[in-house]
Amino acid sequence: MKSRNYLVMATCLFLFLTMVPNSQAQVNAEPLKGDINSSERVDISDVILCLRMSIALPVTIGTSEPLSSPYTPELVDLADMNGEGGVNISDVILILRESIGLVAPAAPANVVSVPGDGLATITWDAVADASSYNIYWSNDPGVTKTGGTKIAGVTSPYNHTGLTNGITYYYIVTTVNSSGESAESDEVSTKPGVPGEGVWNSMGEGFEYPVNFLSLYNGNICAASYGVAVWDGNLWNDMSDGLLALFGAGDVYALAYANGVFYAGGDFTVLTPDKNWYNNAARFDNGSWTTCGSGLANDGIGMNYQVNFLIEYNGLLYAGGEFTAAGGDPLNQRTAAYVANFYEGEWHQVGGGMDNTVTDMAVYNGELIVSGYFTTAAWLTPSGDDYNLNPVSANHIARWNGAWNALGSGMDGKVTALAVHNGELYAGGLFETAGGVPAKNIAKWNGTSWSAVGSGITEQVYTLVSYNNKLYAGGAFRILTGNAGDYIMRWDGSQWRNVGSGTDGPVFSVIQDSQGLIVGGDFSTAGGIPAKNVARFNITE
Repeated sequence: MKSRNYLVMATCLFLFLTMVPNSQAQVNAEPLKGDINSSERVDISDVILCLRMSIALPVTIGTSEPLSSPYTPELVDLADMNGEGGVNISDVILILRESIGLVAPAAPANVVSVPGDGLATITWDAVADASSYNIYWSNDPGVTKTGGTKIAGVTSPYNHTGLTNGITYYYIVTTVNSSGESAESDEVSTKPGVPGEGVWNSMGEGFEYPVNFLSLYNGNICAASYGVAVWDGNLWNDMSDGLLALFGAGDVYALAYANGVFYAGGDFTVLTPDKNWYNNAARFDNGSWTTCGSGLANDGIGMNYQVNFLIEYNGLLYAGGEFTAAGGDPLNQRTAAYVANFYEGEWHQVGGGMDNTVTDMAVYNGELIVSGYFTTAAWLTPSGDDYNLNPVSANHIARWNGAWNALGSGMDGKVTALAVHNGELYAGGLFETAGGVPAKNIAKWNGTSWSAVGSGITEQVYTLVSYNNKLYAGGAFRILTGNAGDYIMRWDGSQWRNVGSGTDGPVFSVIQDSQGLIVGGDFSTAGGIPAKNVARFNITE
């Protein structure tokens, strides 16, 4: 009986070889082994038919006899190849095809599996002449075509849904075309979970009023609200001298550490016991708050209107805001259109300033980047100067390195947030285009041109921060284009993702420390827990 079995296989090979050019014939397959199973009988013409169809040859027997012609099938016994009483005809086809040198397609390269909430997204590079792909998966490493669960006929990207968060899944991918199925790809694994995994925590009793800005001072978290407070790890405390009361006349919007001194800016006017005015700017030096500038009592030190942002650049403190004058005395304040710097104890204008409000500043490639509502830089030519300033078209964003310059053609709407992330400058605000290209409320500058960041953000962006190779954005948005987002989202380089379940109100400021993020704004809960206008998000991923 075994000799008959080998005769059947030899007949199959002979008939198959008559259908394929001799140049393709490289018979080197191992012989089929096993005992004859008399209960399993196969029409040899069916084998031929399957073989010919698998390589898209005309369906005939031998060289000319169609299967539709009168034909008496030869029923033969086939070996029990799998030890379970029966033979899978596809296994016969596979062995015969391989034995004559028909080459299977290449396995997919660059297989990647990205976790999501209850899902894994598997992607791979396309293979030439592929008709489809198969995915095999398991909860154990070492997945094979025979040992994994098969998902047939898929294309990249493929979302494998219905998974359990926190459980690791392993994947391989194969290519399928008329020549058969490829070998396995490299194995990848992923652990589904909530994107941006972390834990939201409250920070004491929070604040009665919105938190406008957050900063670090000597390693301590400071919050600007209706005053300034410092976090001791358990409680928020007035920053010396009952500072919350000191600034009770208005809001604090900006904090900065420069040259060993801590500064505050905002919309406040305070008369101190020594009859000095704090007009929208003050500094914390040697354990107490003092005026930011010099002069006589009641001299109007500081700015004439609100300060929105403070930053150190090239050893100087820079301020941006809604003011048009800074320093000097009430009768002769120095012109400083919306931006000023502080040195030698006085405020000074910066190159003619802007024609409208400055909202944010950052340092990028050694230059000071300024953003806001303005459309023109070098706006004023102050009297008495021995040089002339030429206005510079700078739509809502400009750079300063001793002179004002534009960043491309800028934006078509206000820019209210800046951050440097992975060597590029990111700008957020309320706009539709950047550099003339569509960029919904957020864009990035690579040094020469603007481009979009994914599909953008649907509402205004107030703050940006780079942390742990991710870019975090806070603002007024509830719905992010393509995803649900609650006031704070993160960009992972390819898509926007949730930060836990977010907050229930706008986010105005985000900073980082060694444990994760501190988030301030106008909200009452964060991650579903009570958190009055300030919360911590500890990164656990």
